[in-house]
Amino acid sequence: MRKCVDLLAQVTVHSRSTIDDAAANELVEFACQRLSQPSVSARCIDMIKSLVDGSISSTSASMICESMINNLPKQKLHQDSRHKILIIIEKLLQSHVEALRNASFDFVGGFITVVDGEKDPRNLLIAFELVHDVIAKFDISSHIEDLFDFIFCYFPITFKPPPNDPYRITTEDLKNGLRQCLASTPYFANFATPLLIEKLLTSTGSAKKDTMETIGLCAPAYGAHALLPHVQSIFDVLSKEVYNASSVSMESTALETIHSVVATLASGICVADIREPVEKAIRSLLDPCVTQLQHPESKNAKSAGYILRAAASAADPACACVVHTIVPMLTGLLRADDTPVRRKAIVDIFNEILKGSNSLYGSLDESPRDSMDEDIASPLATYKREILAALMSALLAEDEHLRLSGIKGIRMIVVMKQFLLPNEMQNTLHHLVRIYISYKEDQTSRLALATLVTICKLNPSSIEHNVVQALLSRLSNDKAVDVFLHSLEALDALAFQPQVARTVIPSLLEKLGGYLGRKDQSMDFHYAHSLTRSILSAIRATSKDSQIVELAQRVVFPRLLLESIKAALGLSDAWQLDKEIIDLWAMIFAVILRSSNSSYQQVVISDAFKIFLYGDLSTVPLQVDQCQPLLLTPCRTPLRDISVLFPAIAGNCRREVEAPVSSCPELLGSIVAKVTAQDFIFTQKLAIARLVGSIANKCMNVQMPDSIKTLVSTRLIPMINDTSSPEASRRTSVFLVSWLAKALLIKGHPFGFELLDSLVKQLDSAGDLGEEAAESFIVILHDDDLVLTKAAFANISILYKQRVFNHCAPTLIQGAGHPTEVIRINHLIAFSHIITNIPTQIINNEIKKLVPVIIASMAVITSPQLLLSLVRVVQNVIPEAAKGIPPEDMKRLVQVLLRLTSGYRMDVRIASLRCLRTFALQCKEELRPLALRVTKDLAMALDDKKRQVRKEAVDCREKWFNLLDTPRV
Repeated sequence: MRKCVDLLAQVTVHSRSTIDDAAANELVEFACQRLSQPSVSARCIDMIKSLVDGSISSTSASMICESMINNLPKQKLHQDSRHKILIIIEKLLQSHVEALRNASFDFVGGFITVVDGEKDPRNLLIAFELVHDVIAKFDISSHIEDLFDFIFCYFPITFKPPPNDPYRITTEDLKNGLRQCLASTPYFANFATPLLIEKLLTSTGSAKKDTMETIGLCAPAYGAHALLPHVQSIFDVLSKEVYNASSVSMESTALETIHSVVATLASGICVADIREPVEKAIRSLLDPCVTQLQHPESKNAKSAGYILRAAASAADPACACVVHTIVPMLTGLLRADDTPVRRKAIVDIFNEILKGSNSLYGSLDESPRDSMDEDIASPLATYKREILAALMSALLAEDEHLRLSGIKGIRMIVVMKQFLLPNEMQNTLHHLVRIYISYKEDQTSRLALATLVTICKLNPSSIEHNVVQALLSRLSNDKAVDVFLHSLEALDALAFQPQVARTVIPSLLEKLGGYLGRKDQSMDFHYAHSLTRSILSAIRATSKDSQIVELAQRVVFPRLLLESIKAALGLSDAWQLDKEIIDLWAMIFAVILRSSNSSYQQVVISDAFKIFLYGDLSTVPLQVDQCQPLLLTPCRTPLRDISVLFPAIAGNCRREVEAPVSSCPELLGSIVAKVTAQDFIFTQKLAIARLVGSIANKCMNVQMPDSIKTLVSTRLIPMINDTSSPEASRRTSVFLVSWLAKALLIKGHPFGFELLDSLVKQLDSAGDLGEEAAESFIVILHDDDLVLTKAAFANISILYKQRVFNHCAPTLIQGAGHPTEVIRINHLIAFSHIITNIPTQIINNEIKKLVPVIIASMAVITSPQLLLSLVRVVQNVIPEAAKGIPPEDMKRLVQVLLRLTSGYRMDVRIASLRCLRTFALQCKEELRPLALRVTKDLAMALDDKKRQVRKEAVDCREKWFNLLDTPRV
């Protein structure tokens, strides 16, 4: 018999999808009839579990449940079989609940019998879910006590997960499941409430925390009637837990439970027969708080404030009770001649009540609780004058901590709905600006600015009228640098709002003009740089606003273009400029063009071509109509070079915007011919290269790819290879090839890889061209902010950096072993530029073969910036891949890093020490054999002349000491 049932079960389980409904019902009947036989019941359960996965009749569903209820509780089943039984019940409740409701047997009573006594954690989780489901779908009125007894016998639940538990069940999972059961019906209130109160009074530690959380969850379900008889005990225990909190977690749980209980009680105020007891109960929570607040600087007063916040945030009646009881009392306690400590304590209590009110009624930056009507006003409005007086008094205090508390309160006041009148808001802003300006060295200044930013989000008009002018007035260049920068920082933080930016941008532009227009030979450009960065920041932050874009097009762009041309021509009324200002202006132009439509871009690019390529100044309001082309005329005075502005304009137009020339390929050839034939300064060459790259990437002319090939093969490559050509022309050609390669590789054009190969080939040159070719790889892979980006409307293909790495890495790794030192260094520099500009995931995939080359690069490269980038790559990549790196390579890598901790630039030394520290923390087993040697070699860094380096060295050495097998002496 057993073998027959076993065979049938196997067939059923493995062929369920082929069994029709009639056969399935017959198999259900067969299995149910044999559930009473212990020798085959487990296999019958397997059959049933498989069959309920498909379609069965309602009659079969009832039969399954009745058979399990009548037969299985008498048997000692394995936990896997019990788990399958619970899964069967779960599926039947999902698909046949109506049949089970109308069944001739008592499903609920039988269900309790089946699950009673379960101890397996996995099964208990399912049982708790089923209890919740049964309560929701069945009439349990005749089984309340039995169901409650089954549930509550597990409370408080204790469980220690076994090691390597495959199910990953946690104590919290079980506790949450049990709590959800207890809170699933108000029928449990009369049974659960006294027992929970008893547990609350007698338990400690985690059991007490569990009890508090359960009361907090159950309170809304049980209602005010159930809680009232025990509320005094509940509040006494919870308040005591807040006053004498053993941990932040216990305090937080007690406060959340108070909140839940008060909210439940407040919901009963509308019930006439319990209104008075409920109000009395809430007052019983507040009266001890009032007593504690008589000594506001005490620890218990602070805890009382937390309790008041929890109560005030629970419900409107509770909030009204708190406010009308506490606010007048606090107002009476607050005196101007009190100590700052006492006044701060009182203001902090005000702040707790404000937090509770904003949490309940919502604010301008947060929605109210779901149960609250948005039209209900906070009772705090009755005491607005008193609260404002208390907070303003704190803002005027000399004590920093008292001011901080005052600003925190103001932060909550300004976001309250319809609370402050316009004149009150103006007065508040005046105080915040005063604090920001007067106390720039302490925390109150930071918090005041953060509050101004919050107000700016909600009410930019008030900031525009009451704050901006006060800050702008402090931007005079005769102010100290720290005062100037402090005010500018606030304007930067507030100019994210278009309404504010519309005032700030023209004002900053005028101040910039006033400063740069002075004829001062010893001018400090720091002010001008800061003003220009702020203009750029404001335009960038608001570039999606049409009015800001229109302002930038109408005011900023033409003014900066005019002044740059005047400076380039050396006119007497020109502004004094330097390279950084011109670069910042180029970025401003780029941001403006990116935010503009095609028609505006078409006008601007036409004017730019006239000015920069043809020297036609007819579109500029100047007395001079003609000049040398500003792009293609070699500039002998770097401060007059404004060529970067042209690619900033032309390189940031949309692809459909046409250049005002008959042929882009011809233009490209003409530009390349001129730049390679004449001696340009580097900033001009960079501007021309950016322009060439933008044209090559964006030009939609079908002849462009062939033209580039012809240009490279007939002019650039021959010039590079012609040793009789001027060295400057050859280096310029390499530079142009690198930008053409970048443009085509970003675009995904195959010719880009041919250009890449030509650059790799140049690495074998022992002269300056090899070095130039090595440096060209940073051009190809580094993201340029000005052109050839997605924001600049370039044609961009995905993963181009990864393709460059895959194409070049084998050749560069091979070249790193070249016998000629110069050639070897060229390959290592090119390799380093690639490694530091590609995603780390690409490096992780090839780490084993890359590490030796990285080590060789760090050993020979002298550029501090490139070394710094390499060290950061090593710090990010090596710890995760340490297990796959040979020990000898790890040793060499550590030795190279140790060498970099002395004799190099400070930021390189610091980065190397931080990298070594990371190694000691994350590669302990791999590096333990090196610990003794490293701790000795770090001694030199401990004597570094820079304090910050010494500090990093001490921290790094400490971590390596911890790896030593022997104790420290």
